[in-house]
Amino acid sequence: SDPRNCGACGTVCATGTTCNAGACTAVVPANDTIQGAQALSFSSATLDVTGTTTGATNNLQNPCIGGNAGLSPDVFYRFTLSRREIVYVDTFGATWDTALYFLDSMGRPVASQTPGDVVCNDDANGVCSDVGTRSRIVTVLPAGTWHIALTGWNGQTGTTNLHIEHVPAAGGTLSVL
Repeated sequence: SDPRNCGACGTVCATGTTCNAGACTAVVPANDTIQGAQALSFSSATLDVTGTTTGATNNLQNPCIGGNAGLSPDVFYRFTLSRREIVYVDTFGATWDTALYFLDSMGRPVASQTPGDVVCNDDANGVCSDVGTRSRIVTVLPAGTWHIALTGWNGQTGTTNLHIEHVPAAGGTLSVL
């Protein structure tokens, strides 16, 4: 169980792994379950958070990917809104095929809130040029507690930056350009 001599003398476990019964295994992220969702503080209009699904397990079927391709390791983030806001999240810097979706306070996928929003996304290349298999979600959410799920397509995992923006929303509908 020694990470400097894992299973054999001189076998050193890489960063992000630990020695478990003589084998180097990935460390499970603390936000691997919705109950352990990482709390986000919306003290400014933008927030950048490093997220990783490496070492995570699959908890939920991704609602925007069907079949086994939607059963990838996932991690979760939690935030609370004090008023109705437009919330935007992207993974445009990722080097792997990401997917994002919003969940309500009970961990259920969010249904479309308004025409033009994107509450679940696997590939943003249809809405933004040159982002390929990276993801983007945006919607108007009322006051309350919400979650963001980060996952991959067909078992892909990795580390990425989640870029999050939020602004108060008056009445009306969201128009995504």
